[in-house]
Amino acid sequence: MGTVISIRVSDETKNNIDKYQIQVSTIARQAIEQEIERKKLEEAREAAHTLGEFFSQVPEEKIMETIKETRRTR
Repeated sequence: MGTVISIRVSDETKNNIDKYQIQVSTIARQAIEQEIERKKLEEAREAAHTLGEFFSQVPEEKIMETIKETRRTR
């Protein structure tokens, strides 16, 4: 089971919902899920940007040394 969420809309919006037989719960669920995915993607982009800034400060020689060392330990 889930949680019930209610919203307040204008009388005009409610009349149009009835007029066009809009399935509010389906539309609301889809819109909320899309917004959650958009936020997750935005969060991942920000994390990638932060990680990129961090790695840009590491000298290239240190990165190459670490890669070579990792390969030797396999």
